[in-house]
Amino acid sequence: MSTPKAATPADPAPGKTVIQYTFAEKVIHDVANPLATILMEIELLRAEKHLPEQKAGLAAIEEGALRLKKLIQELRQTVAQANGK
Repeated sequence: MSTPKAATPADPAPGKTVIQYTFAEKVIHDVANPLATILMEIELLRAEKHLPEQKAGLAAIEEGALRLKKLIQELRQTVAQANGK
């Protein structure tokens, strides 16, 4: 029985392929761009007056967007570490 080999730049992580990390990088890019727009629009909407129900809805949207932003940051960090950056 062989032991898993250590991660190297040619093999980003044991059991992972370059294709998996390329896909992850594409997902990061494809999700981060519209998410940045959503967060920007939330900031613009916050400057306007809204009913309490609208404020609650806006807060829920922002909370979800910030969770996605954190997830993207974690994924970006994982990919960077796997690529030796």
